[in-house]
Amino acid sequence: MGIDFLDLNFRVEKRFGVQLHVADFPPEILHNNALLTAGLYSDTVQRKINARLRGTGQPEAGDVWPQVRDLIAATVQMDPHEITPESRLIQDLGYT
Repeated sequence: MGIDFLDLNFRVEKRFGVQLHVADFPPEILHNNALLTAGLYSDTVQRKINARLRGTGQPEAGDVWPQVRDLIAATVQMDPHEITPESRLIQDLGYT
């Protein structure tokens, strides 16, 4: 992954207060990052947020998909409504 992916991760960290690492994604993504979809990315963010909240007495976060979709769109200057959970970051959205 390139600069767009790093930019997205920075935006996620700023918005949600979580850092994403390679190990947070399924192993098949490590071998073929072309498989990374917007939905899988959003699910990973959701898991990281909820893991951070566990043990704090706070409820789990609600659905973060709309916010993550907006961050994905902003990174590559697209209309958020053109992005679906099935959109592949590299092939469909042009992530570098």
